[in-house]
Amino acid sequence: MVKLTEVIAKFLKKNEINSAFGLQGGAVVHIFDSLEENNLNVTYCHHE
Repeated sequence: MVKLTEVIAKFLKKNEINSAFGLQGGAVVHIFDSLEENNLNVTYCHHE
């Protein structure tokens, strides 16, 4: 079964989007994992 986060990561890569930015947290861990697995550059921003 294909994960939605995997589909999103492949879509971004196919459209030549090579970087993503975001805040870390439990709710987004799956998308960040999929982005990194598809060799996108992920920049983690911090707050507080």
